[in-house]
Amino acid sequence: MTAFYLEMAGAADLLCRIVGLLAQHDVRIIAIASERMSVDRLRLRIDVTGLDPASARIVAAKMLRCIGVEHVETEAIDACSTGNGIACAPAATIVAAR
Repeated sequence: MTAFYLEMAGAADLLCRIVGLLAQHDVRIIAIASERMSVDRLRLRIDVTGLDPASARIVAAKMLRCIGVEHVETEAIDACSTGNGIACAPAATIVAAR
């Protein structure tokens, strides 16, 4: 699983572009969580499956090129060996910022 963390403008069209970038790579979106940082700023976390680390770097770079996106961080997460499939151990982190 890969987690994308973004800081961006809180515009609906920008959110649609971000989800569209993921759709182009045929990934499965597991969860999207948002936190309002200010009236016009948003912090977003998107968890996906189906991306290898190289593809995650490409998607993160494309996200960062969107006007209104200020920061992108990705984290590859391994599933725990407890048998419940809950993600808990970070495998790698890639950071990109303007």
